[in-house]
Amino acid sequence: MNRPVIRGAFDLARSSGIAMRRVLSSLCGLILLAAAMPVTAQQSGDFAYSSDGTSITITRYTGNGGFVTIPSTIEGLPVTGIGEDAFAFCPYITRLTLPDSITIIGTRAFELANLLNMTVPDTVTSIGFEAFSACRILNGVSPGN
Repeated sequence: MNRPVIRGAFDLARSSGIAMRRVLSSLCGLILLAAAMPVTAQQSGDFAYSSDGTSITITRYTGNGGFVTIPSTIEGLPVTGIGEDAFAFCPYITRLTLPDSITIIGTRAFELANLLNMTVPDTVTSIGFEAFSACRILNGVSPGN
């Protein structure tokens, strides 16, 4: 009577081992697949950005400053947004040119940046909370035409 129970336990362990190998094999496959997928944060020149497949949002400036011009397109997609904190704490940017494709400037996008001046294009429909907070040298933000 005990023998069938023991044998049943061995059969269960053996089948569980096969099932476990299948699970581990599947997990390894998923990990390799995930490693091959593109990362949402990408880099183009001095700009880190994200894309939804139809437009680009600048998420961080990584350059050395001076006169900075944001491109109107990256990888063929329009640059439509300046993300939250994208240029925050960038003390070396003195002048920034935004393309006419920009429609959104995110929260604290230019916080503590040392901008002397910049022109906001007419296409901008939304400026986030404290977008220009603590810009110590900012002479003015000019609207476009």
